[in-house]
Amino acid sequence: MVDAYTRTMGRYAVFAGRVSRSVFWMFVLVQAAILLAALLLAFVVHYAFAIFSAVYIVATLIPTLAAIARRLHDIEKSIGWLLIGVGVASLAFVIAFAHFVFGDMALGIAFYDEGRLDEIPDGIVKDSIRETLLRAGLLSFGIGAVVGAIGGTLVIRLVALLGQPGDPGENKYGLAI
Repeated sequence: MVDAYTRTMGRYAVFAGRVSRSVFWMFVLVQAAILLAALLLAFVVHYAFAIFSAVYIVATLIPTLAAIARRLHDIEKSIGWLLIGVGVASLAFVIAFAHFVFGDMALGIAFYDEGRLDEIPDGIVKDSIRETLLRAGLLSFGIGAVVGAIGGTLVIRLVALLGQPGDPGENKYGLAI
């Protein structure tokens, strides 16, 4: 297990070649164990371990992406799947997050933040503003949910690809390791 992790980290930024399914998933397992341990220590001991977790994630981003690229090569898929899976999904989650935040703000003002609407006299204008905020909030929540679902679907597809058995022998990306 540790050998798979050190072998993968030893090929820090190598996006060429192949990595077997077992070596890749052992690498992912060790990374998950390190992050889980750091987060548990952050919860139990001191929040500084949460900072370690964030630094560790950033420090291992390139080797993780390289390992994913090599794993895709093992099943004879191009790095384009990585770009589609991670890039589009990341963009989708950012858009979804922004819409959820906007929707929450709009609904919060419409329903709970009477102080902002109290400055407007009661009547048609106040009701119209509240209705507009309500519609904007609900629309934003809907867009966020749809975009988030698309991003989640792409991530699930990428994980399913990473779990497929590799091509035995040689393919256009080299020999199996």
